[in-house]
Amino acid sequence: MKKKIAVFGSLTKDIFVLPRHNKKIIQEGKEYFALPYGGKVIAENIEEHFGGGASNVSIGLQRLGHNSIVCGAIGDDRIGENIISHLKNEGIETKYIQKIENKKSGFSIILNGYDGERTVIFTSQANKRFISYNFNILTEKKIDALYLCHLSSEKENIIFSGLENFLDENPKIIFAWNPGKERIEMGIEKNKKLLHRCNFLFMNSEEAKKFTNENIKENIVKKILNAGVENVIITDGGNGAFLYSKENTLFFSPEQQTKKDTLGAGDSFASGFFASFLHENDLQKCGKYASMNAASVVSHIGAQDGLLTQKRLYK
Repeated sequence: MKKKIAVFGSLTKDIFVLPRHNKKIIQEGKEYFALPYGGKVIAENIEEHFGGGASNVSIGLQRLGHNSIVCGAIGDDRIGENIISHLKNEGIETKYIQKIENKKSGFSIILNGYDGERTVIFTSQANKRFISYNFNILTEKKIDALYLCHLSSEKENIIFSGLENFLDENPKIIFAWNPGKERIEMGIEKNKKLLHRCNFLFMNSEEAKKFTNENIKENIVKKILNAGVENVIITDGGNGAFLYSKENTLFFSPEQQTKKDTLGAGDSFASGFFASFLHENDLQKCGKYASMNAASVVSHIGAQDGLLTQKRLYK
């Protein structure tokens, strides 16, 4: 059964570059993407794609049989127009995307390594000017679920306050959240109002450690669940993912696939999981479908080309 889902987050145009002679170097325990300094470096491959959390997740949900409504911001430029056209071509509702005058749309350059990992150089631009939101619109749309990606907005606190009130006033709406860097650095205490209303919290293992200020898995999970989260899903790349709740501890093994680009792996996992849950699959199947979706995405360049359709994923 189709569900109506509002997706909040960033919208970008992405340029992927595979530069020749790139290397991974390690200094003081940290990994760096390295290129020869000075002169010119040949690009073995360059591709243009669309990205941003709201775009990635909304398309993932739409292809898997739901109706997505995107809430984000674009600039008054050609890239913004292209982003809207791209989303409309996927069947996604775009009328609630804000167009920011005299601003450029979000843009990223992704440097791909030979091992499929990447370094992202980005500018948020219009995404930072996403302004306070009239959540009554979503009440009128009668949405079934809301998915919150990383918000780059300078008005984030105002938006979050409105979102918290909206979710409290609409307890039947299923809420999923993938926090961004700023919210993770704030930690659990400053996010408790939203966490207590969270049905699904998605984050990777490093984010979970920073969010809880813990390194031991049991302590990480305990802190998050005690904050009121119903289900927390912690991904760990090629090592698979775990779901934790008061009732369950489930492991989702990774699907084997040739890795070309890891950008969008988290978004594709989350959209595959959430879409499957909204189709009333059990949690173990949701994890399997999520892993399949993510494996398909990392076998392509870009965060969206590999997103599976309902027919391909649920065959």
